[in-house]
Amino acid sequence: METVTRHVELDISPDALWGAITDRETLEAWLGERVDVDLRPGGTGVIVDDGISREVLVRAVEEGRGWTFEWRADEAPVSVVSLEISSDQEGASVLTITETLTAGARAEADACGFRWDLCALLLWACTVAVAMVR
Repeated sequence: METVTRHVELDISPDALWGAITDRETLEAWLGERVDVDLRPGGTGVIVDDGISREVLVRAVEEGRGWTFEWRADEAPVSVVSLEISSDQEGASVLTITETLTAGARAEADACGFRWDLCALLLWACTVAVAMVR
């Protein structure tokens, strides 16, 4: 197994970050062009990014703190993604994105090229844009 982890520091409150990782429109601004997930343990859905559709199964939701889900494209092996909110010493919110890949999921990730660095940048840009509107 392999783990990919990204930390995104955002100058927003943990409550605002919770909205950014649970609101469908906001998720579609940074995670995928289409996000349709029943955000409760056992909930299912789909995330489509760059034409690749991934089936989603929600494993856990901790209100205000994060959520964990399994996903896979087609019949590829499952990988597990965790979105976890914390705060740094200066009071900024931090989103930790962790994806755990099985050996087979690693090959699928290489082939599909899911880009957590790009997602982190898009999330940052989305939160900056919202802050500027306020």
